[in-house]
Amino acid sequence: MDNNKHVAEDKLDAADVSLVNESQAVKRFDNFWYHNKWTIIIVTFFIAIAIIVAVQLITKVDYDANVTICGPDYFDNERLQYVSYDLNNMLSLDINGDGKKNVGLINYSVFSEAEMNAANKSQKDENGNYVKIVEQSENLSQYKQFVQYSGTGDSYIFIISKYVYEPMKNANPSRLLPISEIFERNLPDGTLDDGYGIKLSETEIYKNSPTLQSFAEDYIICFAKLPDMANKKQTRIYKANIEYFKDLIG
Repeated sequence: MDNNKHVAEDKLDAADVSLVNESQAVKRFDNFWYHNKWTIIIVTFFIAIAIIVAVQLITKVDYDANVTICGPDYFDNERLQYVSYDLNNMLSLDINGDGKKNVGLINYSVFSEAEMNAANKSQKDENGNYVKIVEQSENLSQYKQFVQYSGTGDSYIFIISKYVYEPMKNANPSRLLPISEIFERNLPDGTLDDGYGIKLSETEIYKNSPTLQSFAEDYIICFAKLPDMANKKQTRIYKANIEYFKDLIG
């Protein structure tokens, strides 16, 4: 009996020591956290940001050129892939020197009022009511995004509807480069009378892209001006994009 009693007492003593040790550890952690919590939170935040940025840099594709499409057409992933494939096939230069040839494709779906009305009267539901395909608020948001992006200098080549083309051309100063400054001797077939754009349907890329052939008929391909205060790298990329633009026109 005495031996069993001693064994039980030893177990209780060991448990008490364990509880004391755990209590002391908790107190030390609480004390450390109390004095250092903001440092830990701030350091953890910046570490998380650094990891996110590193992942983005590793996975980001460095495109040789960006082509922006804006008009009354919607793009699902399959359609985007087809157009991207066709654009890549027309790129003959490794513009950024990374050993790869990649063309980025940016698209915005923007409808004129007439195009929006036509789209919203193109389908009916089972009850015979028109299905609203284009929301006016979303259409306006897409156009604002396009205007903002088109002024960044990240994209020089634009395939856009006439509705989008006119404000770009008529900006003061115009945001488009005259076609005569790209093709100095002979203007390509399909060059518009205003001299700032070319009918997409008259170009080589159009002839080689069944997806682009499904676009509305009034699409225009044009080239944006080099931004003011451009550095040497931007100027080099700009000049290389002009050569790519010539390939697209044919």
